[in-house]
Amino acid sequence: MIRILHVVGTMDMGGQETFIMNLYRKIDKKQMQFDFVVHSQKRGYYDDEIEKLGGKIFRIAPIGKHVWKHCKELYSILKNNDYNIIHRHTCSSIVAIDLLVAKIAKVKKRIVHCHATKATDHKYINVLLRPLMNYLSNVKLACSISAGKFLFGKKEKFKVIYNAIDVQKFKFDESVRNNIREKYNSKEKFVIGHVGRFGKEKNHMFLLKVFKDIVEEDKNVELWLIGDGELKEQVQKAAENDNIKSKVKFLGTQSDVSKFLMAIDVFVFPSLYEGLGIALIEAQCTGLNCVVSDEITQEAIITDNVKKLKLNIDPKYWAETILNSKSTKRYINFDTPEIQKYTVEYLINQMKEVYN
Repeated sequence: MIRILHVVGTMDMGGQETFIMNLYRKIDKKQMQFDFVVHSQKRGYYDDEIEKLGGKIFRIAPIGKHVWKHCKELYSILKNNDYNIIHRHTCSSIVAIDLLVAKIAKVKKRIVHCHATKATDHKYINVLLRPLMNYLSNVKLACSISAGKFLFGKKEKFKVIYNAIDVQKFKFDESVRNNIREKYNSKEKFVIGHVGRFGKEKNHMFLLKVFKDIVEEDKNVELWLIGDGELKEQVQKAAENDNIKSKVKFLGTQSDVSKFLMAIDVFVFPSLYEGLGIALIEAQCTGLNCVVSDEITQEAIITDNVKKLKLNIDPKYWAETILNSKSTKRYINFDTPEIQKYTVEYLINQMKEVYN
C-alpha cells in the first residue's frame, strides 16, 4: 500500500480541500492511503472524516511564521513515517522550502499542485523561489492551464488535473428544491445564490452592490450566501449599512451544497480570480443559469448556461442580466465530454498514474 502525505493549510471546506476529499473517499484504501500535514492547531471541517477513513493528521507550525520550526517538524514526519510521495497543495512557490525538506528526507516523488491563478500573499517570494520550486518538484500539477502558467511559468511543463465532483449528486430534483425553499420560507422568492468562502478573491462586496440594484427593481428577491471566512462579519455589516440585510441569508458552511444549488434560481460568481471555480461547475450540473466574472477560466464553462461579464462595468448591468437569467429548464446531459472530465472516476484514473 502507498501512503501519500498531503500538505495543506487546513482541511476546512474549500476548493482544494474538496478536491482532495472527493478523491480520498473513492480510492481503494488497500492500494493507497492519505495522511495530512496542516498548519493549524484547530480541527478542520474534514478532520473527523479523514480519521474515520484511516488517515493521520499532523499539525505543524505555519511556514510563514516559524520557518525553522516548520522545517524541523516536517522533516521529522517524513523520516519517521517513511513516505515516498509528498503532495504539496499551494498557490505560491514558497513551497520550495517544503520540497527542499522532502528532498533532504529522501522522498522520491515530490508533487506540487497549484489551485489558483494568483497568490494572496508572498507575491515577491513567488517570483524569487519559482526556479528552486521547479527544480525540486518532479511532478507538477494544476487545476487549470492558467493556474499552471501562473505558478510554474509559461515554459515549464505541467499536467492539468481538473477538480472532480460527484456529478450525479447534482442532478436536479424538484422535490429537494421545494423542501429547501420551504424550510427557509423562500417558496415564492426569486433566489440568487453564491457559494464560496468569505475571502477577498470571491468579491462579496461587489456582489452586494449588484444585489442592492436588484432589490430596487424587484422587492421579492433574496440573496443566499453559502460559506464562511475571515471577511464574513465585514460583509454582514455592509449588508446592514445598505439596508438589505433582511434580504440576505448567510447560510454558513453546508455539508450538502447540491441541495441549495437546486433551490436557487440564478448562480452569481463575481470572483476577482479563480484557479478553476469548482462551485461554478457544481452549479452548472444542477442546470442553473450562471452570471460570472470574465476572470473565470474557460475550462470551468461546461454548459451553455453561463454569461460572463466584466467587473469594471456598472453593477446595474449585472443586476439586469441576473434578473433576466432565471433558470427554467434544469436538465443537463452528464454524458458530454465537458462534464465527464470532472467526474471522480476520471480523476481517480489520472491520479493513479501520477502516484504510481
